Amino acid sequence: MLKGRTAIITGSGRGIGKAIAMKLASYGANIVINDIPSSEDADKTCEEIKALGVDSIVVKGDVRKKEDVERLVPPRVEEDVFKLTNALMNHDLRNTMRVYQDLISQNHEPLQLIGLIANSLRNLYQVSIMSKKGYRDTDIASALGLNPRAIYPIRKNAAHFDITELIEKLYALSELDYAIKTGTVDKYRGLELFLMRI
Repeated sequence: MLKGRTAIITGSGRGIGKAIAMKLASYGANIVINDIPSSEDADKTCEEIKALGVDSIVVKGDVRKKEDVERLVPPRVEEDVFKLTNALMNHDLRNTMRVYQDLISQNHEPLQLIGLIANSLRNLYQVSIMSKKGYRDTDIASALGLNPRAIYPIRKNAAHFDITELIEKLYALSELDYAIKTGTVDKYRGLELFLMRI
């Protein structure tokens, strides 16, 4: 029923948290066990869960602390790409490179990032054009296949950016993608150089 899915269970070293983790594992879910750093029960629970034939890891930390929560549940890559795109379009080299380095340190492939950045720029462009033509947010979301709640922040950001610059960056990304795929440019160096041309 849950085969291939992953569940993060806080306080799962013992007690109710352990019972929940064991039940989900019995349904085929892989389990991330979270417990306080001093817990000795978490590793034992992890071994019991693995005995059920699913994967399990222990991530110790205090969920009241932001850094521990971020280790447990890292931000979605799309959120970081949104930040990267905004920093890029705002000509903020420091933040552009900081977010890029974070993404690379999380083992994201440059080609994947190029595609996500291009998608983010394309959304900015399309939402900007459709807004100027008088389309409502719900119509834009429907036409572009986006979550209606995503339209407002995209539209708000798009208002600050020059349409010509968006098109130029999309074109430069397509050229970079081609150069990387044909082997004329190293993927890491190529993306870094693109980002540094602010």
